[in-house]
Amino acid sequence: AVGNGTYMVTALEWSGLESDTSSPTLSLPGLETGGPERNWDRIPPPAVTGFAATWESDGQYRLRWQASPAADVRYYNLYFSERGPPAVSPQRLIASPQESVTEYLDWTAPPGRAAFYAITAVDRQGNESPPALAPTRPKEGGSR
Repeated sequence: AVGNGTYMVTALEWSGLESDTSSPTLSLPGLETGGPERNWDRIPPPAVTGFAATWESDGQYRLRWQASPAADVRYYNLYFSERGPPAVSPQRLIASPQESVTEYLDWTAPPGRAAFYAITAVDRQGNESPPALAPTRPKEGGSR
C-alpha cells in the first residue's frame, strides 16, 4: 500500500552520489503532480570525530576516525599538506574511502617531515562536512 506523501525519483551513480534534480513529483492522496525538485538537500553531514594520525614508519601514517552518524554519508575525503592544515581542495585530496571505512594507511607522506591531515564526510548529494584536522610531527630522535 502506498502512503500519503510526495514521491520522486532520483539517479544514483556508482560512488553513491545522488542527483540533485528529481523526476516530476507525485503527491498523494489525490495524485497531484508537480515539477522536478532541485537542490533538495543542501545540508552537509556533521564534521568527522575522533580523527587521528599515528606515525607507523618513515613516510607512513595510519589515519583513523569514527564513522559518521549521518545516514546519508557515502564516502570520506582525506587531505594532506606538509605546511599546516591542508586546504579542502582537489590539489590536497589523497583518498576517498567509502563510508564503511574508518582507517587508512598513507604511505606517500614525505619521510622526515611534518604531515598534516584533514578529513571530511561527503553525503549522497555531494555536500561536504567541515574538515576535522589531525596534525602530526616527525618521530623524535631520528628520521621519524
